[in-house]
Amino acid sequence: MKDKHEDDASISVSLETLAHHILETPRNDLAALRAAFDRQISSIEARLEASAHQAAIDATEKIIVDVIGERIDREQQRAETDLTQALAVNTMLRKALDNAQQQVEAAQADLAATEADRKAMAAQHREAVNDRKKLAAELTNSQQEVEELVSERIELQRKLKDMTAAKAIAETQYQQLAAASQKLTDGLSRTLHGQREPARPTAVAPPKKNQSADTKGPANITRSSAAPSKSTPAAAPAPPSSVSARKKPLQFSGPARDAKRVKIRRGTQVTVDGMPGELVDLSVGGAQAIVRQLVKPNYLVKLFFPTAAGQLICKGRIVWVVYEQPGTSLSVYRFGVKFSDAEAKAVEDFMRDYGEEWSAHSQRSSEIA
Repeated sequence: MKDKHEDDASISVSLETLAHHILETPRNDLAALRAAFDRQISSIEARLEASAHQAAIDATEKIIVDVIGERIDREQQRAETDLTQALAVNTMLRKALDNAQQQVEAAQADLAATEADRKAMAAQHREAVNDRKKLAAELTNSQQEVEELVSERIELQRKLKDMTAAKAIAETQYQQLAAASQKLTDGLSRTLHGQREPARPTAVAPPKKNQSADTKGPANITRSSAAPSKSTPAAAPAPPSSVSARKKPLQFSGPARDAKRVKIRRGTQVTVDGMPGELVDLSVGGAQAIVRQLVKPNYLVKLFFPTAAGQLICKGRIVWVVYEQPGTSLSVYRFGVKFSDAEAKAVEDFMRDYGEEWSAHSQRSSEIA
């Protein structure tokens, strides 16, 4: 605003100077003419010095005065015209000044808006640069992650190859173990069928150490196949499935089962120490069941049989275990249990409710569970 007032004052001074100059120029010219005429008249008067031509001189002086007056009038009119033009120019200049001031103000507003736009664009540029840096960092991290994923993929492929090779080896070993288990199961089945007699079996005493292999019974043959003798070198340890598949001899001095044995309906469930299984047959003295988890002989177990009123609980000891693979890839363990704590009446009720047949005569069997 201070600069604006200074510019207005300078323009006003310039206009006043111009107007003064326009008015003073005719006046100066007129004064110069008057001085020149006065000198000429003085010179003429001096030469004539009251001569006889005074009348002509007066007439000439009058003519000159009239001419000078006319000229002075013309100069004055021209000065007034110039002054009027100067005033008109001053008005035009003031209008131009106002327009220029408005344009300056508009330009200042445009400049402020442009500056604001520039600042906004600068801020956007900074944000774009920051976003670009972030994207570059994320791209770098992504590349590192891709490299890590590629490394992990290569490592997984290597592990997959190793696992495939190990699987092939395991399948080969499994086939070998399955064949050996099948042979062992067939041998045990033949042995069990050969041991079935109508009379009550007597207690089987464990064989003596010095007894030869030819004098041992079928159960002793199975035992000798499970562990190497002292006279032969120790063989490599067999896998757990093969060892568990071999039937263990009785560890009891009394008969294995001396009670009516009933075949249980297919699909009857039983729980053996928390392991789900299927009940095969049942008697007051023991039971036979199938589970998918490994069980071992001579272990004390608790069996839970489902009933309509709740469940029947019996305690006993596992006396034999056989590994089987019944036509599928799922292996099972068939085992027999001799009861040490069971309620006979509840067991008979369970056999009557879930047995396939309930014969009137008691079937005495020497077969283990």
